[in-house]
Amino acid sequence: MDKLWRYYPKIRPIRPLKSGECFLVQYRDKGKKELWIGVICSKEMISDEVWRHSPVGSPPKAGQWMTELDRRNYPVYLPRKRRVIWANFIHLFQIHRPSYDEFESCLDYSDFCQVLNWALKDEDVMFWERMALGEFKERQKMMRLTTAAAGNVQPRSITGNANANQKTIEQTRSSPAHSNAGKESHSQSQENIRKLVAQSSCDIVAQAAQVAEIADSQESIHRKEPLHGRVDVYIGIGKNRKIHNMPRQCLPKSGLLENSLKARNQTIIASNPILDSTSHADFAVVLSFLEIGEYTPQLIASRKNHHHLENKLTPTPNRGITFYLEGLITQEEHEKEVLRCGYIYMLAQTFEMPALQALVLRKLRLGFPVTSYRVMLMLVAYVFPRLDASCTAEPGSPPEMGTTTAAPQGSLAQHYVKEVEPLRVYLVEWLVVHMAAASRAEGSLYWETVCKFEGLKKTVLMRAAEAEIDGRGEYAAGTMMI
Repeated sequence: MDKLWRYYPKIRPIRPLKSGECFLVQYRDKGKKELWIGVICSKEMISDEVWRHSPVGSPPKAGQWMTELDRRNYPVYLPRKRRVIWANFIHLFQIHRPSYDEFESCLDYSDFCQVLNWALKDEDVMFWERMALGEFKERQKMMRLTTAAAGNVQPRSITGNANANQKTIEQTRSSPAHSNAGKESHSQSQENIRKLVAQSSCDIVAQAAQVAEIADSQESIHRKEPLHGRVDVYIGIGKNRKIHNMPRQCLPKSGLLENSLKARNQTIIASNPILDSTSHADFAVVLSFLEIGEYTPQLIASRKNHHHLENKLTPTPNRGITFYLEGLITQEEHEKEVLRCGYIYMLAQTFEMPALQALVLRKLRLGFPVTSYRVMLMLVAYVFPRLDASCTAEPGSPPEMGTTTAAPQGSLAQHYVKEVEPLRVYLVEWLVVHMAAASRAEGSLYWETVCKFEGLKKTVLMRAAEAEIDGRGEYAAGTMMI
């Protein structure tokens, strides 16, 4: 299973799944865990009866998960099993689209591709007729509800009328009067046949036109229907432009998006030069936080004794809670995520999202118990030139809202610039705590990084002196590895 997690990561539980997504399913069959290729189904693919009574995948144990997001169950169709199961996200491993060909040798690969195409095209009736005709008795009821919801039109009535007219024609042809009549009766019967055929074709054309008219009218109504309480956000320019429709209530979390609406007295469209230059991958992080207050990877609390990257410690009875980032396994993945946190923090500053900045800082504090000194110094070199002096407080200046109070008279804090920006404060404290260990492990890189920015060396040395005066001499030892 460890190898499977490395090559096929688990799905992100904070992201809502879409119908047609493909996963490896860890399916328990007769007490044995087996892996099957599965397709996420839409609710329309499953009848109400199956939706209520379909077996559910192994649910989390009571108290094991902390949020409602951890309790998500999804209907998954297993082509090889020819059945729909309910699976929790912890049993699903994501298959990326370029990796589908890896399973070409599997027995159910052709069925998998076929079901995938139906799911992507929303061909729910085709799904049931071809794959699950004999499994669920409620299929016909589901089809009737689907056709009724599409416009109260029954397409089968067209074929029904055609079949009735065809039967009338066949009866006319096979009647005794027709076989024994003369030329006049024969010509008359032929005329009747032509009339019946013409009437049948007219009925078919009329009803088909009625169906098309209803569909067009519903589509036009849908296009003209106002989207109350929603906003279109334009990202990118030219061919790369994409429109994201989101609830209006999400926008106050971002000062940039809120101001972009007010700039031109717009109420349903948000556009801005900064949004034009934002990539879709960057905005996906912002959009995830706006909608659900989180972005991947999620910080998860566990009652394990220690983080899996830490050296095994002696078991202690009251170790507390260990935090880890969901989906990150190797040391390299954690180091990349450290640098990504700095990038997302700057992205949150661009979009004026202090709540997202607080979340990034929390993940930095709790999610990386083991990180190399070199990566942290790279983070310092990336963050400090971008969070400029406007994020600091000059000596003797009045305290800003939410910052610490002025230093008392006679303290060392009067002689250096006091950091008030949260991430800079965190990094300064890290440089102080790991001064001896990092300079010993990385040589000149530590002091080159510290001396690169104006006032940073003085701030770090003053904070280290304060720590010595306060009796926290253990700062010089350092606790981080590598």
